[in-house]
Amino acid sequence: MSVAAMCSKRALAAWIKRGCQKQAVAAVLKKPMTASEILVAARPLNSQIQLRDIRIILRRFIEKGLVQCLTPDEMNGKTFCPTQLGREVLREAFGIDVPPLPEGIDWPRYAYVARGKTRKLVLRQLATPDRDGVPRPKTATQIKKALTEGGHPMGLNPTRRALKELVSVGLATSRWAEDKGGMRLYKTTPAGKGIAEWGKSGKGATDTALSCSINDH
Repeated sequence: MSVAAMCSKRALAAWIKRGCQKQAVAAVLKKPMTASEILVAARPLNSQIQLRDIRIILRRFIEKGLVQCLTPDEMNGKTFCPTQLGREVLREAFGIDVPPLPEGIDWPRYAYVARGKTRKLVLRQLATPDRDGVPRPKTATQIKKALTEGGHPMGLNPTRRALKELVSVGLATSRWAEDKGGMRLYKTTPAGKGIAEWGKSGKGATDTALSCSINDH
């Protein structure tokens, strides 16, 4: 890396650290996220931050080449993630390592899932293996029960509606099961599994060090 590039990276790292809100956004943007997801994740680090602040910060990050929008054609639920430069600056500023984007993810469909809390929860649960580690097809009732027991109370109708939506965009499949009393069984497609696994991963550094840094400024 050239001296000029190193100086530029250090300057960008210093710029990010000169603002609690910028630090809060940088702290949580460790995977592709929508502005609303960033807001929810950043609030524990900066209780005053608002959605409009997130959007302004993301625009500034994009202008400086730190962040890219993966779904620029989406009207709602645009998805953002750090660029290669952004990952290097985060490492320089906070000592965190953000993994590069995985291959084969359909980002418009990722954004579609991210826009709906119920869709997101249902897809994650659908992709969750049983206790023996083997992923098996599930009924809507089984998914509803697992989500409720896991701290996400869910009605059966919203669960079915989310499953229907996931099937409609090719993230899940369904079939009638005679051995289940004629109930419909659902399972993720490879695309759905990839989105579920990446979406629930908190890959990257923990927020602890960043939280300390934020509180110092």
